[in-house]
Amino acid sequence: MQIIGLTGGIASGKSTASKIFKDNGIPVLDCDAIVHDVQANDAILVRKLQRAFPSCFENGRIDRQKFSSEVLKSEDNLKFVENATLPFVREELFRLIEEHRSNNEKAVVIDAPLLFEKNLDEMCTQTICLYIPKEEQQKRYLQRPGATIEKFNAITKKQMSLEDKKSRADILILSDNMENLTNQINTTAVFLKGKKSTQNEQIGFYSGSFDPLTRGHWNLICDAICRCSQVYVGVGINPNKKPLFSSEERVDLIYKTIQDFIDSYQLREVNGFEFTASEVKAYKRLRENPNIVKAVAYSDLTVDAALRCGANVLLRGERNAKDHDYESEITTINQIIMKTRNQDLGYVTLTPTNQNAYNHISSSTAKALCGLGEYIGAEEFVTPSVHRAMMEKYLEKTFVETAKEFGINDENASRAEYTNLAKNYSQDRRYHTLTHVASCLNYLKVYESATGALPPEDKKSLVMAIFYHDVVQGESAEQLSGLKAKAFLEKGNDKQSAGQVVSLIDATKHLEKTKPLNHLQQIMSDLDLNVLGGQQSRYGNYKQFVRQDYAQVPEEAYGRGRIKVLGKLIAKDSLYHTAFFKEMFQEKVIQNLSNEKTSWKARFPGNLKSTPPSRPGKGNDTKN
Repeated sequence: MQIIGLTGGIASGKSTASKIFKDNGIPVLDCDAIVHDVQANDAILVRKLQRAFPSCFENGRIDRQKFSSEVLKSEDNLKFVENATLPFVREELFRLIEEHRSNNEKAVVIDAPLLFEKNLDEMCTQTICLYIPKEEQQKRYLQRPGATIEKFNAITKKQMSLEDKKSRADILILSDNMENLTNQINTTAVFLKGKKSTQNEQIGFYSGSFDPLTRGHWNLICDAICRCSQVYVGVGINPNKKPLFSSEERVDLIYKTIQDFIDSYQLREVNGFEFTASEVKAYKRLRENPNIVKAVAYSDLTVDAALRCGANVLLRGERNAKDHDYESEITTINQIIMKTRNQDLGYVTLTPTNQNAYNHISSSTAKALCGLGEYIGAEEFVTPSVHRAMMEKYLEKTFVETAKEFGINDENASRAEYTNLAKNYSQDRRYHTLTHVASCLNYLKVYESATGALPPEDKKSLVMAIFYHDVVQGESAEQLSGLKAKAFLEKGNDKQSAGQVVSLIDATKHLEKTKPLNHLQQIMSDLDLNVLGGQQSRYGNYKQFVRQDYAQVPEEAYGRGRIKVLGKLIAKDSLYHTAFFKEMFQEKVIQNLSNEKTSWKARFPGNLKSTPPSRPGKGNDTKN
């Protein structure tokens, strides 16, 4: 038997949801009613409460109004009553559950405002949290007879925060209108009663253009993984729009995002990232069943694509009120279309586990940032694999235009060279990728906006050096990268600038003693180290990627080698040469490097015995 815990803030729709469950033949255990019942009728509890609040009883019977007023006078009174009553409520819940189990009920719902606060969720097989914006919640409550803002604040104060409730619940339902609440509770009730599937399983279809898939999309997919036995991510193809990625590329990026998520979770001790309860649950389900998410492309109606996949629920993603209005309209249209097919699909709304973090994320904004050259900002919106793929699209134009400045006017030759560069940056790498190239270009733009434009000859040399500086990995990487750059640039008519590009690439040897750098070389060196002064998420990704690039090195050997490299970097007076980047990054760099070194030393204390061996064919990558 399924035991469903139903909770939510006051005026969030629990009574309505309970009625819908009852109308579907599912018994509902009302905890508020049970509390009143045991406080009025259980002899042992009545004696206990009467001794504590004698003025609230007349002839052995509780005066509910007096009792409520007295209990709310102090926090101590409230805690006493809750602690005294809870064991009797639990006992009655167990009794009623067993009674329904003996009657062969398939499911029972526990309606409990304090489901999580009182750990009643421990009795449940699944939990549902209803939620609405606080302004709407307050407005609904104040429409009740005798309601005041003071009572509203007192009630909400004693309840767990909405964000905490949402993080603990298995299913989240936005209950801001009757239609949405009714649809979702009816869908849930149908599955609980076993009308839709003999195995009581939800097979979900989540559709979108996903051009590209964002972190917001992925957060909703994690929610879907927690709810459904199978999730289909439908990539819609609109022939009237020219997408950034083809349908095949978008499908591929969905699977790469899954791997990004798995890698990030497994290396959380290295990257320092935290994961929500739904993300942890999604990870575990993905490990149990790697095929739980399947991506499919389609060009016809969403309902037809869903039916072909065998889905029985359509999953709607809602980040904010704007999404809700749009999704509600689409749902109505889909319901009309389904009637002509004599078929039925349920509807489940997916909502972000952290709305503040995800309600602003969209594919269009990520692309808009890239169009402005704000590649680092776009990193916050998408996963690493998606960002690398985006950079391959967006950086080509800059490369071709810069090649023209070197006198290489054959665009086909420049595009072919860029294709080779992109291939080199994508092979067997996590950190030294086009994402790193893009971040250097981004910070070059920031530098110029703050200090003034560089001379065109210097600017083009820096840009081309950025594109080539990590194209070769391993022993003598800088020298070989410089030779590749020179071989291409000498096809033009600016041999002098080609030589300058080589010298700039050579300036990225950060741990080797080199002759003093000129101003342009200093800028190049500082740009290459921008990630070390990055915010927590960027530096966390960097730590993870470097570890993945040395995946074949045993953990302790890698950790001790990393401690040594970090020590060398920290010992430098400053990693940055220019005043601009020194002011921007130096303080954060010391914090990042010191925290990482401390983390590794805590795991592997003692003497430094070894450094990580070179990767086969790669060399010892200590420059970053």
